[in-house]
Amino acid sequence: MLYQMMYPRLIAGPIERPQNLLPQFALAHKFDFSRFAAGLQLIAWGFFKKLVIADRLAQMVNNVYDFPANFEGISLVLATVFYSFQVYLDFSGYTDIALGTAEVMGFKLTANFNRPYLSKSVAEFWQRWHITLSGWLRDYLYLPLAYSTSRKLREERYYGIRVDYLVYIYATLVTFLICGLWHGSGWNFVIWGCLHGVFLIVAVITNKPKSRLYKKMGVNKKSRTFNAFQILVTFSLVTLAWVFFRASSFGDAMYILRHMFTGIPSNVRDILHHPSMMKYIVALDSPRNFIIVLIILPVYLFIETRQKSWDIRELLKQIPVGKRYLIYYFFILTFIFFGVFESARQFIYFQF
Repeated sequence: MLYQMMYPRLIAGPIERPQNLLPQFALAHKFDFSRFAAGLQLIAWGFFKKLVIADRLAQMVNNVYDFPANFEGISLVLATVFYSFQVYLDFSGYTDIALGTAEVMGFKLTANFNRPYLSKSVAEFWQRWHITLSGWLRDYLYLPLAYSTSRKLREERYYGIRVDYLVYIYATLVTFLICGLWHGSGWNFVIWGCLHGVFLIVAVITNKPKSRLYKKMGVNKKSRTFNAFQILVTFSLVTLAWVFFRASSFGDAMYILRHMFTGIPSNVRDILHHPSMMKYIVALDSPRNFIIVLIILPVYLFIETRQKSWDIRELLKQIPVGKRYLIYYFFILTFIFFGVFESARQFIYFQF
C-alpha cells in the first residue's frame, strides 16, 4: 500500500519497480540539509525546464500544429523541431520534480532520462528516453515475445531469412505497436510506435552493409565529425516520428510531412529580406517568444552536453555560500521574468 501511495512515482513515471523502492521504506529517514537542498535544486530545475522553456515552446508549436494548413516550409520545420524539445523538456522536467520531491524525503528513484538527444542511434535513444518505460517494455513485452517465438521456430531460416532476424523483427514490431497504443488509440500513435520499430529493424538489418561501406570509405567511427553526423541523423528520425505523435490527426501529419520542405527557397529569400522575416517569427507566436527561446534553449543544451563531465549540484556545493545564494537569486529572477504563468499547461504525459 505504501508503495502504491508513493506519490512522486505516480501518474507518468518514473515507473519505479518495487525491488528498488520497497527496501528504502525499511531504512531510517532522518533530516539531511544537504540532501534537502539537492532535492529542491532538482525540483527548481524541473520547473525551469517546464515553465520557462517547454511551455514557451508550446505557444509557438500550438500556433502552427493547431492550424497546419495555414503554414508551409520553414514554419513547419521550426515548429516540428521545437516540439521535439518541448516534449522532452516537459516530460523530463516532470521527472526532475518527481525525483527531487522523493530526494527531499530521503528516497532515491530511478533516473528516467539520460540526454536522449545526444544518442547516436535510435536503439541508444530508447536506452536514454523514458528509461523506466523502455525497461518495462523490454522485460515484459519484447523478451517474452522473442523467447516464446524462438521456441516455436524449428528451422534456421525461413524464406531465406535467419530465424534470429525474424524473431527480432516480430518482437520489435509488436512491442512498439503496443507502445504506440499505450499512448493513445488513434492511428497517429500506432504509426509513431511502428516507425520507431522500423527504425530499429532497419538499423539491425543494415548493420553489416553499413560497416563494410564505412570501412571502404575510410570512415573513422570514433571521430567527432562522424559522431555528430550520427547524432544529427538520429535526432532527425526521432523528430520525424514526433510529427505523428503531436499532430491532431493522420491527415494533419501527412500535410505537415508533405509541405515541410515546400517553399523553402522562397522562404529563405524572404527571411534574408528584413521586412518579411518577421512573418515567420510571428507565425510561431511572437518575436519576443522566439528571441527568448533562441537565447535560453542553446544555454540549456550547453548545460545538458556538459552534464556527463560535471555535476551542477556538486559544483554548487563547492561555491561559497554567499555566491551560491546570488546564483539562486539570479535563477529565481530568470524564472519569474521568463516563466510562462498566464497560460501554464498541464504536463504532456498526464494525458496518457
